[in-house]
Amino acid sequence: MLRVSGQLAVVVALLVVAAGAGPVCAQPDPMVEMAAEALAVTVDETGDKWFEMVVAQPNDPDEAAFADWLVARPDIASAVVDGNAIEAKTVIGITVRFVDYQPGVKGAGGPQLGSAVIPVMQAVPGKLRCIGEVVPGTKALIIDTDGGIVDDPDRHIQRMLEHANYTVIERRGGVKAFLEMSDAAVTIVDAHGGTNSDSTHFMVVAEQHQTTNVSSLVEYYNWMVDGQIALQRSVIRDKVTKAPVAIVTGVDVYDTWFDKNIPSMPNNAAVFFYTCASMDLVTGMWPILKKKGASFYFGFTGTVGDPWGIDWLKRYLERLTGANIYDPWDTDPPRRAQSFLDALGYIIKRPQYLMDPVHGGMPGYNIYYDDPTYSLAPHIDTAQVWPVHDDRPNYEVMLYGALGRADESKVYCGGQPAQFTSVSGGNGAPFRALIPLGTTGPIVVNDQWGRQSNAVMISRLTGEVVFKYDDPEKAGTVKLTYSCLVTGSRLYRPLAPEQRFAGVNTMNIPGVSAQVNQQMSDMLEQGGYPFVEGSGDWILEWNFSSTKRIGPTVITARGRSEVNGRGNADEDNEPDAFLTVLLKPVTDDASATTCNATVCAGATIGPITITYDSPAGRETKQSMVVCAGLPASCTYDLVNGSLPEITGGLAAFGTWTLKPVTITPNPYDLEMPAWVPDELRDVGRLATLNHLFAPPSRG
Repeated sequence: MLRVSGQLAVVVALLVVAAGAGPVCAQPDPMVEMAAEALAVTVDETGDKWFEMVVAQPNDPDEAAFADWLVARPDIASAVVDGNAIEAKTVIGITVRFVDYQPGVKGAGGPQLGSAVIPVMQAVPGKLRCIGEVVPGTKALIIDTDGGIVDDPDRHIQRMLEHANYTVIERRGGVKAFLEMSDAAVTIVDAHGGTNSDSTHFMVVAEQHQTTNVSSLVEYYNWMVDGQIALQRSVIRDKVTKAPVAIVTGVDVYDTWFDKNIPSMPNNAAVFFYTCASMDLVTGMWPILKKKGASFYFGFTGTVGDPWGIDWLKRYLERLTGANIYDPWDTDPPRRAQSFLDALGYIIKRPQYLMDPVHGGMPGYNIYYDDPTYSLAPHIDTAQVWPVHDDRPNYEVMLYGALGRADESKVYCGGQPAQFTSVSGGNGAPFRALIPLGTTGPIVVNDQWGRQSNAVMISRLTGEVVFKYDDPEKAGTVKLTYSCLVTGSRLYRPLAPEQRFAGVNTMNIPGVSAQVNQQMSDMLEQGGYPFVEGSGDWILEWNFSSTKRIGPTVITARGRSEVNGRGNADEDNEPDAFLTVLLKPVTDDASATTCNATVCAGATIGPITITYDSPAGRETKQSMVVCAGLPASCTYDLVNGSLPEITGGLAAFGTWTLKPVTITPNPYDLEMPAWVPDELRDVGRLATLNHLFAPPSRG
């Protein structure tokens, strides 16, 4: 309801003159100082009246009556009731808001927006700025006008940011503090917030004073006249009795101020506003922050308050940094850092985090591009290993996750620097690093700011398989010594109904047809998930020395040799060998210590010499022997990283036996967060191939 003064003709001349004063940074103009003093009188007198009316009716202040009283003054041009607040304009156009804050609430309790049960997700098309990237590891700015973060004796949020190697700067509010966003990779604001009376602008309370500070009015005067800043008179209530006890003067910063006064921000910066209404307007903060360089913005719709809101913020930042210091839900093993999207999905799986149970506010975010890897801290989601066919003894390890760019980062395995096969990381591309077969241990990525990712164990499996071959023509033994590098980060049970994430219920590999995706899903669900790929390094030793008789013909097979190689042979008449291991869960219990393993081995050896002595004479030929193993199942020990002895049949004429295997080091014994996947909470120690699964479009 709008009230307009009938005394607009009574305009103080010095206010009109002062409105044309120079920029804020100039030397204070005497006319501005005079205007600021007059404005202070207006603010104090009207604020005192507002406090008087709240004290008189603490349960239901009469906002309409106060608005009528305001417009009767010669220095007030209009007043409008905005929910539980009153927004007035002076005759020179400066906005003064009058609010009655309830204890722990981050806004004035005005109208609320939003009724969805999931956060607001507004993807913005354009340059793919944030794909595969991490927020720069530089400065983290905390602006806290309420004291909920700065005065926390446990320093939870500060310690989380320090865990991710950010330099934490704390400011207890102040308009100038917001200017520091120009070089802050992370900005976290804890303050009151809201929208103006016609819901066209978001505002945040930058500072509060016990009395009206004339020097501040002088400093901010031209911003106030330009509509970038407003003043606020706020009633403060006792946290226990809820009785009104004081009134303070605040400074509201409008979204337009950020547009006009922050020239730019670090590319891929992230901004968090723990305020009311910070996500209410599509045209509020996000378009401005995005234009300045930010790629992520988090806030709340409607009204939000403590303790729910600060708990949400701490939970979220803990998941983004991987600090695991704020009563973590996962401790064995602790969960690694997660991306912005993964962490939010992880939290809202718990219904109590969907909506503030007291005030109704809900979390929401904006992201430059809907990228499942863009993150606050570097982390490896998954690692795939296979040999480089023409570059023995090296293996190529493909690392997926939030890693930044390969030309700006370093990879270490077992403490040793790894060489990149190509500088292809960045914009979501995997890192490709060369790891020699003899190198094992934790593999980590250090980004350009020196921040280290979670570790994924690179381990060596050496299996010894004995084939006993015996067909009507020849008999002998083949010994296969198979070595390869493996990692514990593998695709594992992504399709269980209770583990579906954000509506994903089928395989979704970008660029692949739905039919192929479905075939892949069916194959993985039925057969298991690759652990040993079957194309590693091998040594083959064989001994064929048999004599057989078929009727009058004597068949002699002779052959003894040793060769080594890698992967499959290029030609049919060359030796080769393989060993594959597929893993499949036996339970959804996160504490599972075993899983099913399907093992298969095979070898092609030769040539061996076969001689046929018959009444018709002697015939000799060279022959390759194919030991085609059939799959066999056993139990894989997750705790010790071991396979028991297992025997299987050949497709014809024989058996194969894998002797007990212990993988060194055990790929699952590293007490690091790498083993817990993003989308799945209850999958035990095996991680997911996250890059195959993209959340559905939210644009």
